[in-house]
Amino acid sequence: MLAIIPARRGSRRLPGKNTRTFIDKPLILWTIKQAKRVEEFTGVVVTTDDPAVQAICREHNTRCISRPMELAREDTPTWWAVEHACYTQNWYGPVCLLQPTSPNRTLKQIHNAIDIFNATNQNVTTVFSEGEPNGSIYLRHWKRWDWLGKEIVDAETPDIDTQYDWDLAENYMRQKLAAAPHRTPKTN
Repeated sequence: MLAIIPARRGSRRLPGKNTRTFIDKPLILWTIKQAKRVEEFTGVVVTTDDPAVQAICREHNTRCISRPMELAREDTPTWWAVEHACYTQNWYGPVCLLQPTSPNRTLKQIHNAIDIFNATNQNVTTVFSEGEPNGSIYLRHWKRWDWLGKEIVDAETPDIDTQYDWDLAENYMRQKLAAAPHRTPKTN
């Protein structure tokens, strides 16, 4: 299973969000580090058009694919970029899309999604309790990008699109880190 992290440069509502410092490191680095801890992933690939994201990937020894401009527009479906990443990596197996804008996603949630995917052989998507996809985890079979499949209710990981979302996610993460005995969050 290949983990793909899409990190487009052009966010209108929150410019530079993927490289902006979230607690104590760039937002995208939370997802990169988390993905590298999942044993089921045979690799972790970032697809981006952002030189700053590419620099972070080089610094943290993470494969990075330069995304063509036509696949980095605001109206381009993310799955086109995922498909491009798969082709460039000669990958035709299962794919786990992890959005960098969901830093509060947990390893337990990823493993739960993988277990359901393996047990049912169906696509898996994390959703809010209302059934709306929340951008946290998408598990797909190669060439089956449809939305049919299993949904996992996951209300704790809102996708960061606005400053309000950012503040909410950062406060939640600070609380999580403060409760963890092994780590204390840095202050800004």
